[in-house]
Amino acid sequence: MRTLRIIFTTVVTLIVLAVLAGLITREILLTMAVSQVRADARELSSLSADPSFSQSCREFGGVPPDGVSLTRAQLRFTSQRDYVLEIVCQTNQSLRSPIRTATLPRLVEKGVGQSGLIQGENLSGLTLSVLGRTGAVYEEDIFIRTVLKYNGEPELVVDQGPPTLCEGYGFRCCSETAQSGVEPRQPVALDCPRSCYTSCVEKPVVLNFESDPSPVVGTRTVIVQAGQPVEFFYTFNDVRGDAFADSLTAAERANLSLTERFGWLVRALFWRNGGGDKLEKVIVNFGDGQVTELSDLHGAVSHTYTCTRTECIYQVTVQAVTAAGTVSSLTESSKLELRVVPE
Repeated sequence: MRTLRIIFTTVVTLIVLAVLAGLITREILLTMAVSQVRADARELSSLSADPSFSQSCREFGGVPPDGVSLTRAQLRFTSQRDYVLEIVCQTNQSLRSPIRTATLPRLVEKGVGQSGLIQGENLSGLTLSVLGRTGAVYEEDIFIRTVLKYNGEPELVVDQGPPTLCEGYGFRCCSETAQSGVEPRQPVALDCPRSCYTSCVEKPVVLNFESDPSPVVGTRTVIVQAGQPVEFFYTFNDVRGDAFADSLTAAERANLSLTERFGWLVRALFWRNGGGDKLEKVIVNFGDGQVTELSDLHGAVSHTYTCTRTECIYQVTVQAVTAAGTVSSLTESSKLELRVVPE
């Protein structure tokens, strides 16, 4: 009995010490990160563009309006942990002069949807988080200030930093054909403004859509006589739900936080087995007002067209819909043009 008591006391003590060590480590990491970003943000005010960059800015961007400086300094994140200090041309922001790069301490990340700091923007800042603890760095009356316990103060703007890459916002570039983005979207992302979302969900993709009679060689146009049956064949891929787990590169996995690695592992082990999305129906629109629905990834359907004019033109499309309501994109591969001539 005494042995059990000793073991129990030892285990409890170790757990308490581990929790305390975790809390202390969290505070140290957050303090280090906030201090690092504060020091770099203060450095922005001392940065200046070299003469050649200023000349390029005037040549390719023009002269800014009265009261607006030719260039500005900013701290811009390129991922959740990596950022760059740079000089940007105010009239042509594609012109940049990087000064140096830096990385936040391990386990520390800036807030999702935030992109950094612009020198001179009052009450504009960003948040830094580690293991559930959040601090903030912001500018107020030309001074760089910090808080180690950010509670969402309403006067502090944390989502209006400089435009950056989609990954710099903590979002992902989704394939417009094969993936559907989960809102919100980031429309000012530098690399993929139309498809930068918080996460991506895989869409069904048409692998094959053909007909008998076959299309004219080199085209997607089928010519038939009125009253002649046309058979359409289609094949879709099998959707797999959240595309996040499969779209990570080895480099991206190496930079994941502990929380992200755990989430990625859960997806890899369990998502495919019952938790993912699945195909619900395939819709074939014959273009003449008639539509049919099927339920298989691969199938065929026949249709007969009528035409009382010299020539009738119909556009036939095929789309798949998943159980979650995700609809496949309409691409050239999912369309056929039917030209029907009288008998």
